[in-house]
Order: sequence, then C-alpha cells, then structure tokens
Amino acid sequence: MSPILLVTLALALYLMATIAWVQALRSVPLSVAFMFNSLAFVLVPVAGFVVFGEPIPRFFLLGLALIIGGILLVTYG
Repeated sequence: MSPILLVTLALALYLMATIAWVQALRSVPLSVAFMFNSLAFVLVPVAGFVVFGEPIPRFFLLGLALIIGGILLVTYG
C-alpha cells in the first residue's frame, strides 16, 4: 500500500471516530462517555492477543480488571 493511501485511510477512520464520539456525547453525559473511552486500553491488548498471539502479562490483567471494574461502577453504581 502506498503511504498516501495509508494516510488517507487513517484520516478517514479518525474522522469517523470523532463523529461517533460527538454522537455519543449527545446521548450520554461526558463522565460516562469518557469511561467507555478507556475501553481502548482493554480492547487493544485483547485484540493483540487474539490476532497476533501476543502474551498479556499478569500485572496487565490486573490493570484490565481495574479498568473494567471502574467502568461497571460508573455505569451501574
């Protein structure tokens, strides 16, 4: 793939993410939406494990559990 195509694709995906973020902020409070933004710290390592077979260290699992626990606490608590 050419670098120009990759940059164009990256910008298009960034634009889509920004539009999705603005739409989310219209329906939920910022404090709740921002907590779900931290799901990227959970989903990226899990995707790395599933797609590339990367190991997930034990201390990292603790961090993932804390993030998920915080999201659940804010959402349901």
